[in-house]
Amino acid sequence: MKPIKFIVFFILCSAIVFAQQNKLYYSLTLEYTKGEILKKDMFLIEAPEQDYKNQPSDGYNLILKSFKEEELFSMKFNFPLKKMNDAPIDWFDKEGQQIIVPTVTEKELDRASIALSVPYFKNGKMIEIYDKINKLKLIIDVSEFSTCNFNKICDFKESHELCPEDCPFAETIKLSWWQKIITFIKNLFE
Repeated sequence: MKPIKFIVFFILCSAIVFAQQNKLYYSLTLEYTKGEILKKDMFLIEAPEQDYKNQPSDGYNLILKSFKEEELFSMKFNFPLKKMNDAPIDWFDKEGQQIIVPTVTEKELDRASIALSVPYFKNGKMIEIYDKINKLKLIIDVSEFSTCNFNKICDFKESHELCPEDCPFAETIKLSWWQKIITFIKNLFE
């Protein structure tokens, strides 16, 4: 009887683990250099659900917009631009005990990078980055990752399963046999 209880317990634990499904995110790395912001890298990742509750009250603002210019998601963030100064040797005595405690121990950096996880939306078109005074600093095109652009046309990347809004009755674009082969091979590696 004990092995049966163990098996039931194992199955229940496995079900709980598999029930916690990962979500899809844009993984975005931004680089800050003397006030300018550049996109360093971007790709899609699967990860556990993120918590966006602890955002800074002021900072840079990221806004993800749809093909219809609707705001899908926004978040605030800051670049890690403060660095602790290295303590000079004369702040310590011969035994290594600190004898001088400065009032300022941080310095401002002029370069930094940050990696952000942004929730994926199938109709995401662009990410806009605004600075602390709400000036637009960067626009990032994310439409290459989109599976639905809501233009009422069943486009090449869209299907009824991915975009029923544009392909309501399983409409598909008529593909040549070469396009079907290329699509098949492409889907194998995605």
